[in-house]
Amino acid sequence: MMKWVILLGSFWASNALACGDTGLPMMSSDNDAPRVELIIEDMPLSQPFSMEIKFCDDADIQSVSVDAIMPAHQHGMNYTPVIVDLGDGSFRVDGMLFHMLGVWEIQVGLVQDKGVTRYTQTTTLK
Repeated sequence: MMKWVILLGSFWASNALACGDTGLPMMSSDNDAPRVELIIEDMPLSQPFSMEIKFCDDADIQSVSVDAIMPAHQHGMNYTPVIVDLGDGSFRVDGMLFHMLGVWEIQVGLVQDKGVTRYTQTTTLK
């Protein structure tokens, strides 16, 4: 089994607090962005895994997109994940697959009436 490390970067003031103690806060450059928590149990190399995204604040969610890229290599995943709406602002993402060791940036897009809010979380697969 591969180990993974989450790099949190700079800590937000109040928006960095997670919904609970089960996930990691995702970061957005939008100061008014709803808080988002990312829950990942395991990220094996070259094997599909699932994760959960939870929107902590009340948000008018029209749709959610998820992707991951390797910034240093300038490429993304070879597969398209499937997003399942669990209700109450929670989404399960199936079919995530990191095919290389290194730094990955998980990207989430929240589509609302007011536009798209983008979130990121950086992780290193070792």
